[in-house]
Amino acid sequence: MRLGLLLHPERGLDAVYDEARAADRQGYDSIWLGDHLMNTQGRHTADGPLDAFTLMTAIATQTTRVRLAWSMLNVSFRYPAMLAKVLATLDHISRGRVIATLGSGSYPPEYEAYNIPVIMDHDARVAYAREVILLLQELWTHPAPARVSFAGKHVRTCELPFSPAPYQKPHPPIWIGGESDATVQMVKDLADGWVMLTRGGPDRLAQVLASPDWPARAITIVRQ
Repeated sequence: MRLGLLLHPERGLDAVYDEARAADRQGYDSIWLGDHLMNTQGRHTADGPLDAFTLMTAIATQTTRVRLAWSMLNVSFRYPAMLAKVLATLDHISRGRVIATLGSGSYPPEYEAYNIPVIMDHDARVAYAREVILLLQELWTHPAPARVSFAGKHVRTCELPFSPAPYQKPHPPIWIGGESDATVQMVKDLADGWVMLTRGGPDRLAQVLASPDWPARAITIVRQ
């Protein structure tokens, strides 16, 4: 078993740097940030939340060993091919410490407030996330000078010479968060890890692991 620490950026930038450096020193396997554009409890102030990806990039320069993850990085907030690029770039900055912890998104008000297109139907959002993950895998394993054309229902690229190739080979591990049937199926099909929800219990875990199509490959399971 490995332990990760969910960081607390709401305590301020200096405090979250101190917390991340302490986790690095103390032997935690990973450090985690949430990925929301606004407070989901309706407490809106001028000092946060900070952008989770920018903050994690800064944290990468403050640490040397601990792996970097999000709970969960929303695949809808960033154009899919750009998401592949920024994750690969951070993988280089951190010397291979990125875990691509990805989720389908769950808080429509922040989409609406920021004028980001949102798919309201849950399973359709998961279908979008599936295409994003397939594209990440394709781009990361076929970097320039190869050119990648991808044509899904939601996600497309045309003759894209992707760079940089990730630091980790073949690519950063992809861990998917959520417990719906559609999400669990995506985990089975595509993921290197499964991040259960805070409310996830042992019954749900046992049910999923007992399913006849649970993959034989190694899959990391994260309990929150």
